[in-house]
Amino acid sequence: MKLIVVESPNKAKTMSAFLPEGFNIIASLGHIMEIPSKGLNVDIENGTFVAVNEIISGKEEIVNTIKSQAEKADEVFIATDCDAEGERIALDIACFIEDKRKIKRAEFHEITKKAVLKAISNPREIDLNKVNSQVARRVLDRLIGYLVSPILWNKVPGGKSAGRVQSVALRLIAEREFEIEAFKAEKFWDVNVALKFGKETVTGVVKTKDKNRFLKEDEAKKAKEIVSKSSPVVSDVEKKKTSRTPQPPFDTGDMQEAASAMLGWPSPKTMEVAQKLFEGGFTTYHRTDSYTISDEALKGCREWIKGKFGDKYLPNQPRTFEQKTKSQEAHECIRPTSLTGEGWSLNDLSEDEKKLLNMIKARFIASQMENMDVEKTNITVSCSDYDVLVEGKSILFDGWSNIWKVDSKEVFLPSIAEGDKPNLVEAKVKLHETRPPERYNDGSLVKKMKKEGVGRPSTWATLVENLVARNYVTKDGKNFVLTQIGREVAVFLIKDFDNFFMDIGFTSKVEEELDRISRGEVNKLDVIKSFYESLDKIVNKEKHQAWAEIFS
Repeated sequence: MKLIVVESPNKAKTMSAFLPEGFNIIASLGHIMEIPSKGLNVDIENGTFVAVNEIISGKEEIVNTIKSQAEKADEVFIATDCDAEGERIALDIACFIEDKRKIKRAEFHEITKKAVLKAISNPREIDLNKVNSQVARRVLDRLIGYLVSPILWNKVPGGKSAGRVQSVALRLIAEREFEIEAFKAEKFWDVNVALKFGKETVTGVVKTKDKNRFLKEDEAKKAKEIVSKSSPVVSDVEKKKTSRTPQPPFDTGDMQEAASAMLGWPSPKTMEVAQKLFEGGFTTYHRTDSYTISDEALKGCREWIKGKFGDKYLPNQPRTFEQKTKSQEAHECIRPTSLTGEGWSLNDLSEDEKKLLNMIKARFIASQMENMDVEKTNITVSCSDYDVLVEGKSILFDGWSNIWKVDSKEVFLPSIAEGDKPNLVEAKVKLHETRPPERYNDGSLVKKMKKEGVGRPSTWATLVENLVARNYVTKDGKNFVLTQIGREVAVFLIKDFDNFFMDIGFTSKVEEELDRISRGEVNKLDVIKSFYESLDKIVNKEKHQAWAEIFS
């Protein structure tokens, strides 16, 4: 008998449908070992920074099942997820298997028969570099949580916790709130002009040297009066052709951002639905910072495009996309496991799962299609002493937008030539006010964190949930609003820890170091020591003793 251990019962259910006879599959239900919640449980006194780990309460029966089943098995395949978190779970499982010679690590990025059987046929060792990266991450988070939070409790009544990544996300939300509060609206006016060309009416705006706006109302009214009495004539027609390349396929951040904008979903919901699609065998692994596409999937995508749309929609060469991060756990983009639906039963999917699957599929296909060709037209219409600018666009070739739709606010213009004399329908003065920056929502916050290198795909949805759960932020529709306690926590942490973990650049460098650990380029202990030395300059030994009493 051969044993396969995975994390999720849903993952086990999908795999059991195509595993050959002689395989038994069980689920660990996620992590089986964790640092105890009470106490620091990291050896800082001896400088080893070794963390205490124990079986999670309630997981004893699962551990015993793994041990007993492993004893009966000839081989034990640990098939946890393909990121650092999954690697850590794999090592914890391996610790309870007595005969280490039986242990094999099976890595796959999609739960399909072909991928799983290939992984079982080509097992590898547990990647200790990935494990070390994950261990270092947990230790750093524990150091911040348990050494900084007590200071926060003392200084900010009602403050619940500080977190290495969570607090930086709070900083971003707080600083946006401060920008909004400091913002002073300025009034300006523009003059909109409706012009009729034959049967078509188009709208333009009176040109000015200051972004086509008037800073004084009386000047706008004067322009309106002069334009209203003029005899318009087209003085210039400028056309410019441009090509728009498609966006890359989804990584985790892009998927969360798109689901927020297109479906109105918060990040936790997007990740929950994506988890179900992955475990059901419909999509590749959903926690990734990679745009890479496997050769087989790329070939299948190009064949699908050619068969569906024809050669003119297929570039001569496959597209590749640059990714900012270079994490070893960044294996492949989020894509469908099939474009033909082979092996799928869509009847088993909820409506939300279908929506996200269709979005992932469309984005993946569009990423490998030809450019969209657009012609932008700028028309200048002379109206006495003023010029009116009329702007419009036309799509010459839809390319990738055939499947991934663009903004529907495109303005299409009739045929207009230099010397044409349109009829002036009306001119209007319109008052405007400059607007403050928008508050972050799930999508824009993830986009910002991704851009700044704050956190990783597996953390973004969770930290957003934590900020809401701790009442540091609330939701106004889709937008995050800073609470009073969130304001006080942010102000305190920025003031006292701005040159440390609250600094966005510092946090980004820590993430880079964690990635370097996963690639075996730096030592885990060196990274943790360096981090702790910076922390210890702020948190002195006397406070250490006081906190030891709190946590004893």
